[in-house]
Amino acid sequence: MVRAYATEEERGVRFAAIVGIVGFINVPIVFLATTLWRTQHPVPTIFQKGLVPAMLLTLLVCLLAFTLLYTYLLLRAVSPRQLEAEIRRSKQNIEGKSI
Repeated sequence: MVRAYATEEERGVRFAAIVGIVGFINVPIVFLATTLWRTQHPVPTIFQKGLVPAMLLTLLVCLLAFTLLYTYLLLRAVSPRQLEAEIRRSKQNIEGKSI
């Protein structure tokens, strides 16, 4: 999404990389929030106390379902972008050969 909002392709790539790096740095902070700040955060039941087997199965099924949905939607969104980039490269090659 960040790439789509940029006016120039290279600028969009740079912004997307920065957002990815900041997001990656934020992951451990969010993961450890329940143990670092013991105010209103609940105890992490999955890793410390364990879940009831029925709830664990539900969690895993939902995780698999949303992973498959995300992969499907990602592939549907990436395909047009790849085609646009290929068309752009082809046009540049054609323009370069005709001059």
